[in-house]
Amino acid sequence: MKQAKIEPGEVRFYGLTEDKIINARALGCKNQANCYFDRGFFLDNDVFVISELSLAFDEDPTCGRTAECTFTFKLHVTDLKKNQRLIYESLAKELVLEKTIPEL
Repeated sequence: MKQAKIEPGEVRFYGLTEDKIINARALGCKNQANCYFDRGFFLDNDVFVISELSLAFDEDPTCGRTAECTFTFKLHVTDLKKNQRLIYESLAKELVLEKTIPEL
């Protein structure tokens, strides 16, 4: 099987379900600088969750770590068996990443 190239700002799922090997792109950023994937974990054998911190869509994608920018927190809940994904998103918050990340 050909190894898929992993792009910056993307999350891939690689695993085995029943007798099939799954190698698929699970999530990706529209722009390499506009989101940060934090953690991924399984709720059961078929459902996994990935947390994300992302810039608001109208925010400048070059917003740096030391500037105050508008972010939202997201949880991506993916059901492999049903081939479905739900996204839960917080209200927008003004954050300075350099101060916020150590507190998470």
